[in-house]
Amino acid sequence: MKKKILIVSRHETSFQELYKLYEQINLNEFDVKFFFASQEKIKIKKDSFYDISNDVYNKTLVKCLIKFEKYFYELDKKIPRFSNNILVSLFRLIISIFINLIHYKFFFALLKREKPNLLILSGDRSLYLEIPCNKASIDLKIKTLIGCSSIGRKNGLIPGRAKSLSYSTSLNDFPPLLNFLTRIIFKKQVHQKEKNILFSPGWKCFSYLCIGMLPKNPWVLGASFSKYILAHSKDYYDYLIREQVDKNRIFFIGDQNHVKLYKVWKNKKMFKAMFKKKMNISRKRIILISVPCEAEHNLLSWEVHKSNLFNYLSSFKDCNYDIFFMLHPRSKIENYSFLVQKLNFKLIIDDIENVLPIVDCFICGYSTLTNFTKLIEVPTVIMDFLNLNVKLDFAGSNGFIVSNSSESFAQAINKLDDLMKKKSDPKFKKFCNDRRQDVMFDGNFKTRYHKLLCKLC
Repeated sequence: MKKKILIVSRHETSFQELYKLYEQINLNEFDVKFFFASQEKIKIKKDSFYDISNDVYNKTLVKCLIKFEKYFYELDKKIPRFSNNILVSLFRLIISIFINLIHYKFFFALLKREKPNLLILSGDRSLYLEIPCNKASIDLKIKTLIGCSSIGRKNGLIPGRAKSLSYSTSLNDFPPLLNFLTRIIFKKQVHQKEKNILFSPGWKCFSYLCIGMLPKNPWVLGASFSKYILAHSKDYYDYLIREQVDKNRIFFIGDQNHVKLYKVWKNKKMFKAMFKKKMNISRKRIILISVPCEAEHNLLSWEVHKSNLFNYLSSFKDCNYDIFFMLHPRSKIENYSFLVQKLNFKLIIDDIENVLPIVDCFICGYSTLTNFTKLIEVPTVIMDFLNLNVKLDFAGSNGFIVSNSSESFAQAINKLDDLMKKKSDPKFKKFCNDRRQDVMFDGNFKTRYHKLLCKLC
């Protein structure tokens, strides 16, 4: 009898990563069911794939409660310190309790019916779905594996929270009472270095506490409810150890996102020729832009976000390159039509792994995709719209440039030919080779993953 594996995805980004894990499972040996719940509809027609979004989002009570929560969220943005009102905080607390209890009841019934040997999730710390699903698995004694460690960046959540009063505990911000109490009572909910920032607003922390679902350490993916976690790199493995995650719970086997990337990179001449023929292009250089989504993540207003993009990318207007762009799953093409209409860029709808190894230069915001370019020796220019001035581990490499103004970006573009020649620079090649070793970029992920599943099941 086949061992049963359940995969549960809570949104579009986690779906993409978990789907790649699904693709590497030997279906002749394991019975796999994939449940996904996205408020943006994912179009997939496959046996053993189940859309549960109606069950977790569209039931009348849940739908009403989520609308309330979204309404409060919008008021938070429009009215500073709106959530400081204790009555508002308590109302949001009650809403959160009801939503999470309803989701817990659903996942408890689902897991009890399916009786999986292993449950694969995207995390163990976020609002809705993840935490109730983890709690249900604990109560039913079902082993869990977090399979999306590559989206759990160490400090990737800080910028948005730092800009929002909802997460602040600083007395200078006159924080909500529940935020202040959270800081005093639940120290792990406060960021270790940014002492005045909570992972979740106080009302949410207390709602989790009331139903026994408060994450032990939400800042570290895998440190709360999960049984096991995948580490996508040696660096991330070491980070989890430093954060006191039990090493017996961590498995460093490489990254599912590298499987297709490795294949294209090893055969990039053939794939580049196919791409040029398909897209009918003849220019020597191909530039790929991954459009930042600061507006979608509420880090910038749409007006400022679009203005930044246009001011930066106008530097390409008269360049002799074929320029393509890709959008984040949360982004909609209608918001970025000016890239096509005014700058004559071409939209690519494809997996990033199929395209990135064949381009000559990659342009992005602060993105986990730079982890790919470090492996495949693609020069990279980063648009620092938020002026974070973050020191990245590749900042000293000749193949990477960080720009925090449209003027400095234009200067970088003027030197782009020189930058693209850096691919042959010995220091750049050594840097990239060291990164490949750090993440087991060797084409053998599937073998290691199969052995792990056999062990856990």
